[in-house]
Amino acid sequence: MIVYDFPQRSDEWLDAKKGVFSASSIGKWILKPKWTATDIRSIKDAIYTKLAEVSGGPMLLQFQSKEMERGIRMEPYARAEYESIVGCDVEEVGFCKMDDLPVGCSPDGFLCDRTMLIEIKCPTAKKHIQYVIEGKLPEQYQPQVEMQMAVTGASSCDFFSFCPPIKPFLINVQRSETTETVEKNLKTLSDMYENHRQTMAKHWKKSLTDELRPKS
Repeated sequence: MIVYDFPQRSDEWLDAKKGVFSASSIGKWILKPKWTATDIRSIKDAIYTKLAEVSGGPMLLQFQSKEMERGIRMEPYARAEYESIVGCDVEEVGFCKMDDLPVGCSPDGFLCDRTMLIEIKCPTAKKHIQYVIEGKLPEQYQPQVEMQMAVTGASSCDFFSFCPPIKPFLINVQRSETTETVEKNLKTLSDMYENHRQTMAKHWKKSLTDELRPKS
């Protein structure tokens, strides 16, 4: 695993993510042992997006909702609250990338010598109450959590939902057979990406050739 320490959402962070599959480009199909025709269409769309990022062509700006903006502002307070609960410091990093695949993630922090992750969410009160009542990892975040464990090799991930004045919600997610499925699917996804990259190679300007090569 390669770890970049520059701040998340910085220009360096955005540049490191170009052509690299991360949680924002992954769907629920990453959890499945077998892909449907609909899954394949979604996967191809994700591949085209990654190729477009390094093409030099115009790209749409990433949309950031009010809820996402609030989450970014609240994250430092959530991390501090989590540290007070578990009694240890969280190591912040910028971006993590697998050594041999164009796959990475931006975890909210490492613990225990990078053997454990934390994923922080700062949702609305309605969503937070839902998480508390259901008492499990929210389904929409399972692909992200599983992928982060696959990328980093972490043995578990603490999912932490923060929405004061309601008490935080904390649940630990362990590596499982699902994580192994994700690891296999990431390899297959990377192979598909490489095949499409080779198809597109003759269409790029010479100066872009190096950009399309998997980053080490």
